[in-house]
Amino acid sequence: MNDDRTHILEFGKLWKMAIDVPYSTLVGKGVNAWSCGQLALSRAAQVLASGDLKAQAEIVCTYLEQILLASDLDVTNVRRIVVYFVRTGSTDDRVLQELFAARFGVHTMVDLIPLPRFYYDGIELECDLFCGAPVTHAEQESSATHRFDLCMTARDAWLSIASDATALADTLSALRVFLARFDFDSSNVLAEHWMASTEDLPAAISMPGLGEGFDALAIVNAGAAPGPVRGRFRLLRDVPVSGSVTHCDDSVLVVRQAPAEAWLQVRPAGSATGLVDGTRVSMARMAEQLSEMNLQFADVVKQTAHYVGASADELHANMRVRNACYTQPGPASTGVPVYGLAAGEAKSVIDLHLVPGWRA
Repeated sequence: MNDDRTHILEFGKLWKMAIDVPYSTLVGKGVNAWSCGQLALSRAAQVLASGDLKAQAEIVCTYLEQILLASDLDVTNVRRIVVYFVRTGSTDDRVLQELFAARFGVHTMVDLIPLPRFYYDGIELECDLFCGAPVTHAEQESSATHRFDLCMTARDAWLSIASDATALADTLSALRVFLARFDFDSSNVLAEHWMASTEDLPAAISMPGLGEGFDALAIVNAGAAPGPVRGRFRLLRDVPVSGSVTHCDDSVLVVRQAPAEAWLQVRPAGSATGLVDGTRVSMARMAEQLSEMNLQFADVVKQTAHYVGASADELHANMRVRNACYTQPGPASTGVPVYGLAAGEAKSVIDLHLVPGWRA
């Protein structure tokens, strides 16, 4: 495979949404690639296997395999699959973990994110695909209160963790020791996401995070069901990442920047309380920051939006604000309705992953 190949797979070949979007099914450079959120929809935007979580997971797995084939990638390049799903029973988590492991191998991180609902009736699941270099080494560590899963490549590392809420401080200390064994520390952390149950959010927002520059109030509420606090991360090998947090009157912005990549996260604050108004504020703040960094929305490879809303109309109104920042063929994109955010008044948190010049 040509390691310098630019990937841009046109949206709509496998399935379509009810509105036109400027995004791509998958984008990337060489072995590094990002997909848009994959749904069990048809090319006529009709829900497939309505209400059947496992059947939709099988359909989406097939879509992901077709995307890999069309991109000259394979399962050895799949580093992470984020599975957003509506939990319907006590065995759902195990069934999904086993299904994705069987289809994509044990070195693929499978991160499960429970949602209250989807914006299309009958949809139970949406999946994001993240590709990278083949795994050179994998490690796990577990105790009575935490579990760490780390897959390393020649270029980076993919990390997922779970911790009891009552032991978060000890977990982060143990995690730093664990990462140091492989020459990683907080200065290598590019992307960082956390989620916690409603009951555990107070404990989660008191922690400092792992990377440099962290907004605890952007932690996603995973709902009332009990479960560990979970985090997922991407770390760059031998590459320093600078991090900062900027608190503005209407938003909070996290910036993580490395020489060849950047990750930005923004949530609305203050008077920007509505979903659409908050999204408008967030994208304007992103545009200002990108200009300061001599970057542009054309450098985005992946946009992820977690928002609080219940209907397709809200999704589409939210999307139109974000869509206006891009022209076809745009980046990969995912937007899903979550239970809430640690910042109870915020209706969305959006992050952008940028690779300057990836289209060249």
